[in-house]
Amino acid sequence: DMDLEKLGISFDDVKVYYHVFVNDNGCLDDDGACTMDGRFDTYEQAVQLCHLIVEDSLRECGGSGETAFDMYRIMGRQPFILGPTKGQPHFSAIEYARSRCFGEAVAV
Repeated sequence: DMDLEKLGISFDDVKVYYHVFVNDNGCLDDDGACTMDGRFDTYEQAVQLCHLIVEDSLRECGGSGETAFDMYRIMGRQPFILGPTKGQPHFSAIEYARSRCFGEAVAV
């Protein structure tokens, strides 16, 4: 366990990023099932990319409605965010897809 203060580094000096990873449920090859799709300075930028990934995947699954949602859950690309998300609303690809398919409002 490294003590940053002993090295003369404060947490204020460390640049923090939000990384978007994607689980590709339609990928049969386990080696490529999870990939990093982007690195962002803000949580909001990461969420925007997640929205685009879900929306693109939903189009491939038929757009909207129950059939598209079911297909998305089985075959869709499901992004998630890694980074200092404490205090941020949790992004859920499934909940966002549900809101797009059925017109339900979600927080993120």
